[in-house]
Amino acid sequence: MADKRAWDIVVYGATGFTGRLVSQYLAKHAPSGMRIAIAGRSESKLLALRSTLDTSSDERVSPRTPEDIGVIVADALDEPRIRELARDTRVVIAAAGPFAKYGTPLARAAAHAGTHYADITGEAPWVRTVIDELHDTARSSGALLIPMSGFDSVPADLGAFFTVQQMRKRRGSGVRAIRAYARTRGGGMSGGTIASAVNMMSDAAASKTGADPLCMVPESLGRAADLAVAGGAAAGAPGTGAVMPLADRWWFDWREEVSAYAVPWPMEAVNTRCVRRSAALAAAAGSPWSGAGEPFAYTEWATTSRWQTAATSAIGGVVFRLLLGLPYATSLLAPLLPKPGTGPSDDAMAKASFEYTFVAEPSGRRSAAMPGAPSAGAAASSDSRPLTTKLRGAIDPYLATAVFVSQAALAMAADDAEALPGMVQGGGVLTPATALGDALLRRLQATGQFDFSVEGDETAA
Repeated sequence: MADKRAWDIVVYGATGFTGRLVSQYLAKHAPSGMRIAIAGRSESKLLALRSTLDTSSDERVSPRTPEDIGVIVADALDEPRIRELARDTRVVIAAAGPFAKYGTPLARAAAHAGTHYADITGEAPWVRTVIDELHDTARSSGALLIPMSGFDSVPADLGAFFTVQQMRKRRGSGVRAIRAYARTRGGGMSGGTIASAVNMMSDAAASKTGADPLCMVPESLGRAADLAVAGGAAAGAPGTGAVMPLADRWWFDWREEVSAYAVPWPMEAVNTRCVRRSAALAAAAGSPWSGAGEPFAYTEWATTSRWQTAATSAIGGVVFRLLLGLPYATSLLAPLLPKPGTGPSDDAMAKASFEYTFVAEPSGRRSAAMPGAPSAGAAASSDSRPLTTKLRGAIDPYLATAVFVSQAALAMAADDAEALPGMVQGGGVLTPATALGDALLRRLQATGQFDFSVEGDETAA
């Protein structure tokens, strides 16, 4: 992407709650010479934001001032203006939701302009529409489109990727199943997150699409065969039968392997779809995460040590979904919910953290190396013990989102971007794991805010 564009990275939706965090992160951490701009509907808000950005950094040779950051005024639904914005930058970060309402023009413009794209959506039904409309277009233009590059769903997707890597390195085998357990401490939810969730859950068509456990695994990657495998039929060609379509849970139970209650949580319906797409894309590329001819299973829960909390959470989730199905529910709930643009306080975010535990069952069969990961090298292992990995983030999920999506954008704007796994595969609408793989993993570890580790495994790496 060595073309003469005005900007290297543009943050669209920069004045929203998460957009401000992304803008601040790039202002402080983007390397010298990286041309950054912020974009949105209101010039006055953009200028006010720019004046508050802290551009001081010990990481850069050349200083950056707030005035070095560009300001671009563009309405999300003004398609000619959005197309112009996309043509003027090498990479665009989309931070304005709900994406089902405001996200499609920018994703479409990026795909047609050959502009790399990352967003912070957790709206799996909308992502499915982007895949259907824009995957082939993005491949034709050479663009990488990476939805779900925030807390939805980088920890789950990259954590599963890391776990598969470690199983190959340590056991020489694929992964039959990963059970992921998430725990968050402190923090809170932004108004934008809640608005996106309510918009999605109150849309009957979107809810139906989102309820499909393989909604992000299109027919071209073998959805029909995946469903057949779940019923006991044999797998077909590479890329088919790649993923088990496991339904979302609605109740809780005790899990000895993590010494906690496993509880359904809203992120399950987002992260499982992303990870399953990664597994299907890897299989289609000839490097299935599981053993040959064996479907891959991924499930995810939140955890708590108290059964009372588990029961309250499970019942609350059911009641909330039922309420949203009632006429005028959205209008009635709106006054009670945080407003878009608002979010947790700085103090609350400073005390927040998260942790993911991934328990992987080996397939016992040799599995090919995935793009962006080391080769397994050794023969398949007969060791059938589960492998446990962890991802620890000493950071609030919203601050983590700013790091995740910014580092994804910086990877795509780097001089060596053509070597990214997604570019080697030809671009398209991919996932964080399949588009960036080890490149993003290394970047996140280098920040010092995230720790990927293997727990209690004595097998030599």
